Amino acid sequence: LNDFYGEGRLPVIKKQVPFYANLPNHLAAEALKHRFRNRDKIMIRLMADDVVPRWTRDERRKWAEQKHQDVISGLLPLPKGIGLSEVLPKSEQK
Repeated sequence: LNDFYGEGRLPVIKKQVPFYANLPNHLAAEALKHRFRNRDKIMIRLMADDVVPRWTRDERRKWAEQKHQDVISGLLPLPKGIGLSEVLPKSEQK
């Protein structure tokens, strides 16, 4: 049977796509879910490493503010990216 399947003698049975798969509201809902990908893994990892004692907004905000202050004071290396105008001095050349 495996030999015949590889040669294309048996039809490949695919799952049928639901009728709502390409509707605008469904696509918008899927896009909103994309924001929270891997959140459960990150939550478990941060609490296991004792980075965040509890998974609350206040605790995460304290942790983020502490990291921000460490970067500004030079204790942590500066991440490269956009939106770092407070950390990087603006050039005076024009």
